[in-house]
Amino acid sequence: MGKLLLKIFVVLVILLLIVSTTILGVLFISKNNEANDLKSNLISLQSDFDNLNTEKKQLESSCTGACPENLVFEDEGLDIYVEYPNTWKATLNSEITTEFAYEPVYGVITQGYTLTLKKGSAELVFEKMLAAVDGFPSGLNEDTDEYVEVGTELIRIKQEGSDSWKYVSQLDCADFTGEPFDLSGYDVCVGSFFPGFGSTFANNVTINTSNPAILAEADEIVQTAL
Repeated sequence: MGKLLLKIFVVLVILLLIVSTTILGVLFISKNNEANDLKSNLISLQSDFDNLNTEKKQLESSCTGACPENLVFEDEGLDIYVEYPNTWKATLNSEITTEFAYEPVYGVITQGYTLTLKKGSAELVFEKMLAAVDGFPSGLNEDTDEYVEVGTELIRIKQEGSDSWKYVSQLDCADFTGEPFDLSGYDVCVGSFFPGFGSTFANNVTINTSNPAILAEADEIVQTAL
């Protein structure tokens, strides 16, 4: 009787090992196929985004012939809309990379996004800051700071010691009368970033020129991006 039970036990152990080995083999093959599919999809995505990157950078080609007076750059995914005269040349620099985790694959990640509008030597640059950044209000005085009010939402500030200007949001100084920011003694109050160029991330907009006519055109362009 004891030998019979021992034989039954040995058979059961062997059967259990066979079943376990079969299950592990099936799982290994399945996971291996899944990993190969992910790798294949990743390579395909990388190729697609490389092509997209190339196409976007070709925005800089100038308009000739019967062109509309104004051109439009639009990115629906990022809620971006910028309208500009056809006398300006647009270039998009979008740095797109592919990154991995152990599992699953994260896919494509945008590490930089800059739209540059150029006219002559002047460059109007729209830049997304794709990271966590802090912004603080500050005050300006007419006697000590060089700035221009652009519409009702923007201030163009001259960068000290250069021909560069930065567009930032205009704030109400009455909203900052106590700690930690008491700006009640200033003529104009501003934020740190441009309040447009899409609704995600913080954005910087700058232009490097002292030409009044180009600055006036730039003022019109940036207002379309709000």
